[in-house]
Amino acid sequence: CIRCRNGLYLHESQCISTCPANLTAVGVSLWGRMCAPPFQCRGSRSIRSAVTTTSFRCSCPANCHECSFRPGNAGPNGGIGSNCTKCRDAKYLYNQTCLSNCSSAPSDYADYIYGASTYGAQCRPAFTCTGSRDENGERCRCPPSIGGTACNSCDFTRGSQVCTRCRSRYLFNSTCVRRCPDGYTEVGSRSTIFGWTCDAMH
Repeated sequence: CIRCRNGLYLHESQCISTCPANLTAVGVSLWGRMCAPPFQCRGSRSIRSAVTTTSFRCSCPANCHECSFRPGNAGPNGGIGSNCTKCRDAKYLYNQTCLSNCSSAPSDYADYIYGASTYGAQCRPAFTCTGSRDENGERCRCPPSIGGTACNSCDFTRGSQVCTRCRSRYLFNSTCVRRCPDGYTEVGSRSTIFGWTCDAMH
């Protein structure tokens, strides 16, 4: 057999009702379900790896762009990936689930969106992004609302993103601006691209 029906799973040319414990169930249609080694699913296709050498269709939970198919994975509606690792549609990842906001997360967690993208938003502990990296070395971006790539260092807390240092721009009210507004003096040396500020005139 090369393809099963009636909600059964293909394994070693046989159609079975449940996949072995070391494999994961794949497929939500009553046709074409199969058992496979654990893998990652991204955008409805499996990610090729040393274990999964071919690409095939797979399904993640609602609003999830990338998820894991782990051993023993199978629900009442078939093999849908669990353990979401990246959300889409501006949903926030928290505890491997995609949420509309971070109200379910601890109060010291930040609601983080990767730049202007609608993919990869997270509820995560408050952090500082400096030079496109956080304290753990993971990639991050300061949001366009406070300067985007012109902001060299920014702090993320719940409901707040604050720029603390600009690159070739002036820091004003926690954002990066090309010119300081009236009533402020532009402070900074052209010999360095960091640390420019707008200081109130006295």
